[in-house]
Amino acid sequence: MATDQDLMGFGLNAFAASRLADSSSTQAITPAASGSTYATSTILQGNQFFTYSTAATGGWIGLPVVGGSDNAARIADDFTFLNLGAGAVTVACPTGVTLWLSGTAGITTAGATVAKGHTLQFIAANTTNWAGFLG
Repeated sequence: MATDQDLMGFGLNAFAASRLADSSSTQAITPAASGSTYATSTILQGNQFFTYSTAATGGWIGLPVVGGSDNAARIADDFTFLNLGAGAVTVACPTGVTLWLSGTAGITTAGATVAKGHTLQFIAANTTNWAGFLG
């Protein structure tokens, strides 16, 4: 599959190219969950729409910021994270952002815990709110 640069070379809009491209050569589909806060976590890039973890000890994954840079998510972008590792992984938000998870009170920098075998889907509602579904 083509990279975003290949697609833009054929004249495709940069936003569409980013969404359609194979980013596996430039962005890991299995980012290493790390740290114990958002600041020390592995922060997803704006084009890592599907990721999973196989970490034995868990760790933290950070949601990307919405807007403001080429690596940011865009409003209505949807992301999916699957935990295949033995340990729970925490998915956290940047400072000032809230994740509204399956009807629970807003989760901020404390993060949402994703147990082994569970999936978290999250959608950027605006620059300060994400909708999330944990299953």
